[in-house]
Amino acid sequence: AGCSVKTMRASAFVLCFSLLFLFATPVSAGTDGSLPFAVTKLADDLEHPAAMAVFPQGAFLIACHSGKLTYISADGQKSDIGGLPGDIFMQSAAGLLDIALDPNFAINRIVYISYGGGSVINNGVRVIRARFTGNALTDETVIFSAQPTLKLIRDYGGKIVVARDGALYVAVGDHGYYGDRSIPDLLPLADNNLGKLVRIRHGFFTRAGGV
Repeated sequence: AGCSVKTMRASAFVLCFSLLFLFATPVSAGTDGSLPFAVTKLADDLEHPAAMAVFPQGAFLIACHSGKLTYISADGQKSDIGGLPGDIFMQSAAGLLDIALDPNFAINRIVYISYGGGSVINNGVRVIRARFTGNALTDETVIFSAQPTLKLIRDYGGKIVVARDGALYVAVGDHGYYGDRSIPDLLPLADNNLGKLVRIRHGFFTRAGGV
């Protein structure tokens, strides 16, 4: 039997709450004010960092809402990465949203980046697959573009999780759609991506579900 969007949303809420309850363990300082971990500053002057991917050798890729992708080497050297999409929309909560490494990154050098793409009157979440060369992205391909695109500029979502089998799961926000009473409520409908969790396999969007 099928599962309604309302039921899927309720199930997702219960799951998220349960995980929060299980893993949200508070960290307390010692009597001398010390913390049970060391803090090391790797970089500063980042422009509204939104997400980070960690390389096996200890380097980082930082995706920023400003539309910049910054590489930080294991020894703290910082450089900007070229080859980003030309349609990145950089306003409010848009820009780069998330970045994730392919499970076989050590061999294929593939990264996935979500971002707000389009224009002020026509924008939405997009996901690209690209190859990281060390100083630029190459072989860039758009593998997902959320529909419909809107003029609303908030609540994009864009979080990426890569499964072991290589499938991508992307959380698409509702764009603050619930606050615009001038347009019909599309969130409960299955024929769009707003407020949905989407799955991408082999570079193609295959499924949308309510969250």
